[in-house]
Amino acid sequence: MEIKKYFKEFRKKLSVLKKIIYITFKKMIYIAGVGVFVMIFLCGAIWVVSHRARQQQERQSASFPHFLCGARYCKEKQYNKGIKEFQEAIEINPGRGNADAYYGLAYAYRELGQYEKAIKYYRIVVGLNPYDARAYVELGLVLDKQQQQNNKKVKEITEKTIQFPNIYFKEPEREDK
Repeated sequence: MEIKKYFKEFRKKLSVLKKIIYITFKKMIYIAGVGVFVMIFLCGAIWVVSHRARQQQERQSASFPHFLCGARYCKEKQYNKGIKEFQEAIEINPGRGNADAYYGLAYAYRELGQYEKAIKYYRIVVGLNPYDARAYVELGLVLDKQQQQNNKKVKEITEKTIQFPNIYFKEPEREDK
């Protein structure tokens, strides 16, 4: 009798133990599945990042010769040719990695006295690389030159007004005639 009772309890304990093992095994499979999913996701993310980096590097290497030519032309004071080369470099790689080409373009426009365009491109450089101190300095210098140029124009107009007042202003007619 006791043996039957013992086996009965043993079967109950065995069934509970089977359930525990089954649940534990199920959790292990779930955790392993999640681990596999995470590994697949990470491998995919790493591939995407490396692919994008490779593309960026290819664009930079394709635009770099144009950047060098533009810099050489600016050094030789052939700014119009330099502008064309910088624009080609920017066309190939318009992103953040080509801030130096934008800087060169702004420099060439500044040297040609086209301050509006120079300001535009220096602002792009500052937007692409906000930690580039030289871009802020150059932007300030160009804004100052533009202000001086505007002041000269105002002075010229004022001087012409003083020299030829009848051209710009009509004297009021007098009624006491």
